[in-house]
Amino acid sequence: MPEEGRPRRWWLLIGLFAVVSLAVYGIARLQPFEPSAPPAAAVPAGDAANGETLFVAKCAGCHGQGGAGGGIGPALVDTGLDAPSVAGVIAAGRGAMPAGLFTGQDAADVAAYVAGISGGGATPPATTGGATTPAPAAGGTVQLTGDRLTGIRVRLDQPAPVSWGVWAEGPAGTRRLASIPPASALVVVDDAGLGPLVQGVDRFTVGPTADAPALTAPLGADEAGRLRTLFIGDPDLPDGASTLDAASGQVAVMRDHIRFLVLARQERNLANIRFHGEHMVNLAYGNPPEDVDGNGDPSNPGDGVGLLGPEGGRPGYTARLAATGPEAAREADAFTLVVAEIATAGRECGAIATVEASDACVATIGDRSGELRRTWAALRTGALRSATIALEAP
Repeated sequence: MPEEGRPRRWWLLIGLFAVVSLAVYGIARLQPFEPSAPPAAAVPAGDAANGETLFVAKCAGCHGQGGAGGGIGPALVDTGLDAPSVAGVIAAGRGAMPAGLFTGQDAADVAAYVAGISGGGATPPATTGGATTPAPAAGGTVQLTGDRLTGIRVRLDQPAPVSWGVWAEGPAGTRRLASIPPASALVVVDDAGLGPLVQGVDRFTVGPTADAPALTAPLGADEAGRLRTLFIGDPDLPDGASTLDAASGQVAVMRDHIRFLVLARQERNLANIRFHGEHMVNLAYGNPPEDVDGNGDPSNPGDGVGLLGPEGGRPGYTARLAATGPEAAREADAFTLVVAEIATAGRECGAIATVEASDACVATIGDRSGELRRTWAALRTGALRSATIALEAP
């Protein structure tokens, strides 16, 4: 054979070797498990905490911190792998991952950790920069948010160790609402897409899976009904308004008529001073309205329920809100005192004989307008917090 043919033959051999190597590499990447992967019974119990340390040292470079992805390896979070499956991949290798990267107890420990972050096994502790943090305490809160309770805020006592889900459960089934990232203790969803979350939901669950939650927050029928009347609609109120919306409206009406009263004094309009003084009384105590100014036509610009309600009659808005929980109850006393002071001064204004005689009562009511706004905001906030359900271990 001529000498010039030898280099050509060598190039052909080198090319053939490259093609075969690439084919073998591709097959290796496509083969997820080796046939001889260890069965479940052969996988010893693993220590997820030690597995985490080993994972950070040898695996995070390809699979990302906490197995969240970002390198040449796939993300492992929320993939549902159990420990035996992970142990089989460790033993056999996969793709660019060599076989036997860990052996013995180390392999079992890494398998336990990966099973935890994937949601397929025991939950490992969370990490921050390679340091282990405690597993979360058995507690937290679920707060329903939004004008019609369409959103949700979940706060844990301690950060989630891995990616956790939040589910709403009821007769119609289970629906995932949100995810809590690893090392996070808070998730907020402005609109969960289910309409009011008190309708058709009897509990919220938080944890790696809905079937095996770490924490639950039951929503009983009585509690759901109370929240519906507070935030969505109350058939006992005019037009079926929610308690919070209706009460907010009545506070706004009282503040408007305080301005009208002050303006009437500035205009030296005796009839209007008396008229709006009467309104202070009837906005506070509701129906039946009193004829405070003595003109034979009792007037109430409100809805008749009253911020304080008639003595011995159906509850006014303050009592309804105070019944929602201890935080609202604490704020109700200050609000009641301000409204009662305004009503007392209004009764004086409604019966005055001259414009000059109104100076003290109008000044008292005008001075209380800011306090009315402040104490109402505190009472409303306390009532809003009643839409909070405790998360506890199941």
